[in-house]
Amino acid sequence: MPDDTKADPTRAPINVALIGSTTQSVGDRSVPPSVWPRRNVRMLLLLLLAPPGHYLTRDVVLGRFLARG
Repeated sequence: MPDDTKADPTRAPINVALIGSTTQSVGDRSVPPSVWPRRNVRMLLLLLLAPPGHYLTRDVVLGRFLARG
């Protein structure tokens, strides 16, 4: 399979390290924390990257973001 990521950057692989401090990269470029508009957006991505078989219900996900009074 040819490597088309140089010709088309939209096809670059997305890599996320979930162990230790999380890091993200697109192709060979690191994604700094300052790119995320809000911390909750990054947290949602990490929640959605749960391993296969570890599903989160909508209530669990919303519970992580909504303050309980």
